[in-house]
Amino acid sequence: MDRVSRLTIRLRGRTGALATRAAIRHCVFLGFVFLNAAGLAVAQPLRIGLHQPISPGTSTFDTLGFYPPAGPLDSGSLSILRKVLLVTARLDSIIFPQDDSLDITLIHNGALDTLVYRLTSRGANFEGTVLADTAMLSLNAGSAPYSGEFSPSRPLSQFVGTEASGNWILQISNHSRTLIGTLEQWGVSIDFTLVFTSIRASQETRPDEFILYQNFPNPFNPSTVIRYTIPHHARVTLMLYNILGERLATLFDGDQEAGDHQLTVNGSGLASGVYYYHLRAGSNSAVRRFMLLH
Repeated sequence: MDRVSRLTIRLRGRTGALATRAAIRHCVFLGFVFLNAAGLAVAQPLRIGLHQPISPGTSTFDTLGFYPPAGPLDSGSLSILRKVLLVTARLDSIIFPQDDSLDITLIHNGALDTLVYRLTSRGANFEGTVLADTAMLSLNAGSAPYSGEFSPSRPLSQFVGTEASGNWILQISNHSRTLIGTLEQWGVSIDFTLVFTSIRASQETRPDEFILYQNFPNPFNPSTVIRYTIPHHARVTLMLYNILGERLATLFDGDQEAGDHQLTVNGSGLASGVYYYHLRAGSNSAVRRFMLLH
């Protein structure tokens, strides 16, 4: 296989083609994957031409979907995981009159990173802003319009080890009651490595441990799949809780045999926010967090 193959990628959102919370009639979506000098894959999808309004006292969301196409290595007997090694965020163009009123967060597969939080200096706009863990300068050491490379408020390293494909979501929270602006362009650069596992081998191996997997997709709207593995026959309960620890629903309650199981959860009747799902199988128990975004 050509190690410098030019792979095109499909970028899509919640409605099949790329989509955001608002209509996107004039958006352009760009992205490409290539191999860097170290032989690791790098994806650089972008969202441009958005004109996404940033309204007073609300949060604006925009979704960038990274879904690499199937290639010659994909088959019925192989599972390919794309493990994140490094993430860089790009705020190429945010038009806003007072940047210290904005908090900006990147969300992917249940992990949240605060890119921008409570800036101490006032000023307008983010123009060609690159946020990277390797940067030596913090945003508070710079001045608006912020341009160049800065360190994020929280390290982007928390995405390391997660699956690279899926939805990358930018959340912009406007704490002003009067100021308005627009999100014009943003993107991410993702260094990742390919991990190959044999589906057939895993299916033929008897499960010997209790595992509650992270749901996928996460964040989700309106449905997501929860997968888990139990090592022996057991009474299984799967419960849904809100962020206050209040039980909202019993998702499953019954006996199950050893092996892999999955359940589809529909969140159309719930408000946007963070929830927890708790799995108990015999004496085993585990909890994971997920996020619903309408």
